[in-house]
Amino acid sequence: NTMRSSSVCRFNSSSSSSSSLLSLLVLLLLFMTIVMHDKVVDGLPVGFIDEGVARVADGTGAAVMPNLKEEGKHMIVVIVKKGLVYGIEDPDNSDETFLMLNITSRVCTNGERGLGGVAVHPNFQQENKNWLYLFYTHDPSGRCLKGHPNQGPRNRVTRVKIKPNNHRVDFSTEEVLLETTKLNFAMHNGGAMLFGSDGYLYVTLGDGGDRADRFSQMKNILFGKILRLTDDGNVPPDNPFVNHDNALRCHRRGAGQAAAAQPDAVCTEIFATGLRNPFRFAMDMNRRNKVRFFISDVGGAVWEEIDEGGSQFAGVNYGWPNREGPCRLASLTSCDVDASEKHFQDPVYWYAHTEVGGCVLGGTFVPNNAGWPEEYKESFFFNEFVQGQIMWLQKKPTLGCRYCNPPIPKWQNTTFHHWSSPVDLFFAPYGESDMALYYVARSPNLNIRRIRYVGGTHRPPVAVATASVVRGKEPLTVRFDASQSSDPDGDNSQLSYEWNFGDGEAGGGEDSTSTSRRPRFTFNDPGLYVVELTVTDSSEYSLTNKAFLEIEVGSPPVAIIQSPPNRQEFAVGDVFTLRGRVEDQDGNRLKEEQDEVDIYW
Repeated sequence: NTMRSSSVCRFNSSSSSSSSLLSLLVLLLLFMTIVMHDKVVDGLPVGFIDEGVARVADGTGAAVMPNLKEEGKHMIVVIVKKGLVYGIEDPDNSDETFLMLNITSRVCTNGERGLGGVAVHPNFQQENKNWLYLFYTHDPSGRCLKGHPNQGPRNRVTRVKIKPNNHRVDFSTEEVLLETTKLNFAMHNGGAMLFGSDGYLYVTLGDGGDRADRFSQMKNILFGKILRLTDDGNVPPDNPFVNHDNALRCHRRGAGQAAAAQPDAVCTEIFATGLRNPFRFAMDMNRRNKVRFFISDVGGAVWEEIDEGGSQFAGVNYGWPNREGPCRLASLTSCDVDASEKHFQDPVYWYAHTEVGGCVLGGTFVPNNAGWPEEYKESFFFNEFVQGQIMWLQKKPTLGCRYCNPPIPKWQNTTFHHWSSPVDLFFAPYGESDMALYYVARSPNLNIRRIRYVGGTHRPPVAVATASVVRGKEPLTVRFDASQSSDPDGDNSQLSYEWNFGDGEAGGGEDSTSTSRRPRFTFNDPGLYVVELTVTDSSEYSLTNKAFLEIEVGSPPVAIIQSPPNRQEFAVGDVFTLRGRVEDQDGNRLKEEQDEVDIYW
């Protein structure tokens, strides 16, 4: 996933080798995750608490789905880029997750490709409507490379049925609703999907990775667009380009290639054009009589932007790559609008990322029934991935100045919360009547989290777990320590601790749990163990937080790359065949086909 960060978002650097440095930093972070912990850099506003819900490693997006086992309850569906779908059946009370679907063998994951979006049918509980919608990169040839002009990876929208008795996906029911033409580059996929209040499915597609192609401005190709489909994949009769003289359905059945070869063709699936990489967007469900959404369009050279879309914006052009943010491409000062540019739709909010980097990644409107204080009504939250913040937007029309240099938006931004690398954001029910703000973060601990309003001044504890050693041969004795955990309300002496050493029934009759602040535990069998620490405060709410450590017991296998050879030179477009073998510590070869080892490139 190192490529994903450097190509999606702007990480500011003064060095020409910023991409390599970023990759190195990401690799270092991967090695450091075993000792990281849930720690809030800056607290939330008074009356709000942040708490972990569940852990889904590498989760990149989520959706809320009715719980078919318990009437009136909901569950959360979480997707993982490599092709996994997990469920959290009781997010109010349990951090347990279960695997709903594994399509890793079908998904291309190089670069920004992968399982990128998930949505739930708006009438999910009605008969024969239990559909889950997926957006993923698929390659029938299995190569996931550029390949032949008529082969190679393509982005695909499909729907699959959920089994009511166990919430697993029945993949044999898959229906392909939309498939793009071949992807030339492994970036700018887009991939968000949401149903509007009109019952139609809205889908975001990135520009494919090269602004020189100008796909965003071409109506004969689907890249760089907002698409609008019926729930079964057909084209709504009131889509803005349905009645165009050269209208053409650009779904995969040959029409996509045909349209790309016809400069005057117009794809009927298109709802809006001119976007760069709309990785996430958010529906305003407070507006039931019309469709309204905000698009988080990840920026390029200078600006991050949030665009408004919906019923009143059918057929609009958001300007990429002619314009970026409120200005012309790659400019902070060339921001006037001449006659040839008046048809471009300005964003509603923008900010420059030239100083500290930036990446607008996901957002959500505050529901009127959230049970939050009055000042949060009619406002919007979004994730700033690079800066590690959840931002709060309030509309302030008197502050806007379109013809200032640079222009000033009519929305005001305030930092609401700090957390490492948030990637998705949404409201979901909590308890009997309230709503909580859920977010998905790229962190090693409880990365599915929620923020809820409880009033008062209480805050949850900060959980910090450390270990004397994190890897070694069996038997491995580890001294654990929770003494760095703290209560931000100031009473550390009243914290209680619960450890779970992650090995089920411990060998030798040793108890695999502990309530000590500094326990000692011996792992007798080889394996990778996830140790969980739960810290609880003494407030009336008994607020908790968790931290995790990974303990590796035994001798890891030795991976040997046979092809390509080290330091082999290559030209852009060259194709390599990857070969390798895996040995144990004694030099014996381990065979994947005999289930002795799993190999991932």
